Amino acid sequence: ATIQIVLVLASLIFIWNDELKPLYVVLLALFNDITMTPIAHDRVEPSPDPELGDTSQLLIGALALGLIQAILSLGFYIQGERITDIQGFHGKHNLAIRQAAIYVQISISVELLIFACRAPKPFFLTKAPSFSLFTFVMFGNLVICAMAKFSILVAHSISWRALAGIIIYDIAAFLILDLVKVALLWATDSLETGDRALAEPDEIPKLVKAAARDKTSVRRSSLFDHRRSSLIEHRFSERLSVISRLSQGRDHHIRRSSILSATERPSFRSSLRPATPANLANILHRQSE
Repeated sequence: ATIQIVLVLASLIFIWNDELKPLYVVLLALFNDITMTPIAHDRVEPSPDPELGDTSQLLIGALALGLIQAILSLGFYIQGERITDIQGFHGKHNLAIRQAAIYVQISISVELLIFACRAPKPFFLTKAPSFSLFTFVMFGNLVICAMAKFSILVAHSISWRALAGIIIYDIAAFLILDLVKVALLWATDSLETGDRALAEPDEIPKLVKAAARDKTSVRRSSLFDHRRSSLIEHRFSERLSVISRLSQGRDHHIRRSSILSATERPSFRSSLRPATPANLANILHRQSE
């Protein structure tokens, strides 16, 4: 929509020396943002295969659809008198009605584009849009037509016949855009598939070597983890046995020595140090001397 609006406005100014009121541009952006809000609750068929987002494909698709929409809008401007049946469509005295007609055509085409971009398949072969999305888009189009008919925020009213011509033209443009979307996605997917097919024979040995390295590294890491856990468990059991022997030796010496001098032969009871394995070993060593 942004590409369409920018290209159409630039073409009108630089080629035909025509213009569009700034209020219409603001209304285009406002209605498009509001009606697109329920698209988060839309019903779309999920892809059976995993999909990888491709920024280049999105940019190419957006640029192509924007260019085609701009061409269709400029075609409406050129053939406006035949489509809307407004006599003197390009005359200076019909500037207000011409601007209103261009605004309605661009606005409705942008709203219908939401249905074309919601799924990669053709619109009539996919699930129906959610009720909230369909209601918002259709209600927005009705409000736009009512504004143009009753001259609400629009400089000049448009007849029902002109509105019917604009709506029919936009529906035809929507069908063309839907077909172009499908063809563009098919072309980009086939190009990507061809690139992957050409690169597969060269990549297979690399993938096999990488898989073998990963498998070897996993085996080595698992063996290392097993040995490490066994070593830790062995060291822990040795420490437990040392602590139990030290505790038994401490009880034995406490029973044998009834009165000991704290300065000559330190005991466990007279010592203020905590009963840690290191302190116990130090006291037993000094008592053995």
